[in-house]
Amino acid sequence: MTDMPQNTSTPAAETATPAEARLEQILLEAEASLRSLREELEEQRRFAQQHQQIDRLPEHLAQTSHKWAGVKIFLDDLVSDFRRLRDTGEQPQTGSADDAAQDRSQ
Repeated sequence: MTDMPQNTSTPAAETATPAEARLEQILLEAEASLRSLREELEEQRRFAQQHQQIDRLPEHLAQTSHKWAGVKIFLDDLVSDFRRLRDTGEQPQTGSADDAAQDRSQ
């Protein structure tokens, strides 16, 4: 980002009166200021959005904890099944997860 106005002189600007040249300079400075203000506004919006997400961290953590609790239950069941198979000498059954869930519920 540069605070210096860009020189976009045109042939008409070169033959302009001092008042017109000064107005052109004022316009260039105003456009540079507007660009700077727009960049600042965008930065402020990003900052506000980041803070909004930070404020929602407890909600995200609760969702993640709930999902990981389900994964932990699955892994505990899997370890229990492997231990049971190891202790009994049974061979793992091939089939879908739905079949295994039905077998457990019976």
